[in-house]
Amino acid sequence: MDFHDPVSSWSHLLMAFWMIFVCMFLLKITAKHRRQQRASIAIYSVSVVWLYFMSGLFHGLQHSSPEVRRLWQLLDQTAIFWLIFGSNVPICVYVLSNRVRNRILGLLFAIAFGGTLYLWLMPKPPHEVLIAIYVGMGISSMLPLRSYYRRLGRNGLVWIFLLAFLYVIGAVFEGIRWPVIVPGWLGPHEVLHLCDVAGTIAHLRLLLINVITKHRSFR
Repeated sequence: MDFHDPVSSWSHLLMAFWMIFVCMFLLKITAKHRRQQRASIAIYSVSVVWLYFMSGLFHGLQHSSPEVRRLWQLLDQTAIFWLIFGSNVPICVYVLSNRVRNRILGLLFAIAFGGTLYLWLMPKPPHEVLIAIYVGMGISSMLPLRSYYRRLGRNGLVWIFLLAFLYVIGAVFEGIRWPVIVPGWLGPHEVLHLCDVAGTIAHLRLLLINVITKHRSFR
């Protein structure tokens, strides 16, 4: 480990370790919920911990060759697809009807699966194109906004918009390669990582206050 991207690596590695304990707590408080609801929390837990570990390691490990670096980059980029999918699973399972839930999760799974295949089987896509796909996937998860408003109310919708804004604005900064706050230390990619952390915290708040505690059902 040489931590060549110190802010990016440390912010996501620390977040990965913290999320292990957070996800254990989520699994504990949902232990008596229905099987589908418990499974949705488990899927989210795996996706979020995997993303932060892959990202932290990619930016922290010393890569011995371009091929090794590309391997870790692929793991990082793949994890982003599955974090977007995994983050939506609990909200869809707890809040949406079966028909709407299956359509949204089916769409997101198809994008994540197709994106994964493309990353590993096709030539490396332009960075801006990949960012646009991530953003489009995230925005598509907001299609059932009317259902979210009915079930979560105005407060829940505010947190959905906030977490979406944090993820999207980080991606936009990465795409336009701005701002450069401290050259070599804190630039657009580091801002992206910090926005990711803030977005995850906002998502957790939404889950705990607006989703899990208000829409649980027991087995």
